[in-house]
Amino acid sequence: MGVRSAIARLAVRHAHVLVVEAPGGWCIRAGVERAALERGWGLALSPADADVLAVCGTPGTDLDEAIEQVWQQLPGPRVRIDVHARDEVASRLEQAHHLLLDTEQHQSDAHDRPAASESLSDEDAGMDHGNMDHSEMDHGNTDHSEMD
Repeated sequence: MGVRSAIARLAVRHAHVLVVEAPGGWCIRAGVERAALERGWGLALSPADADVLAVCGTPGTDLDEAIEQVWQQLPGPRVRIDVHARDEVASRLEQAHHLLLDTEQHQSDAHDRPAASESLSDEDAGMDHGNMDHSEMDHGNTDHSEMD
């Protein structure tokens, strides 16, 4: 049993789950949140804080595309579980637990993952200002004394 394995076991005890609810999946979401908290896992507020992405219900095409973007934002090690029914919650979280311990899979995921710079297109990398006129913007210090 190596150091990586010990660190993985410790990390699994403090995993954070980012829950995504598909339309009609609120019951499943509630079950996932409750079961995660009962395990001692936290609920992530953003992809950057998540170890597990739990998709509750069956997303449509548009939501599935958004979920893929969120998935790409999760740092490794990361695991995705899809929970389609409330009676699957316990088994899917157990699956996530085992997958979080799979250090070989995480190494493969990290190796195969595109770098952030590769996943952003030129259009996404910068904000399109179009024909906005910034000449009226005040970039200096503003006297707020008259705002009372």
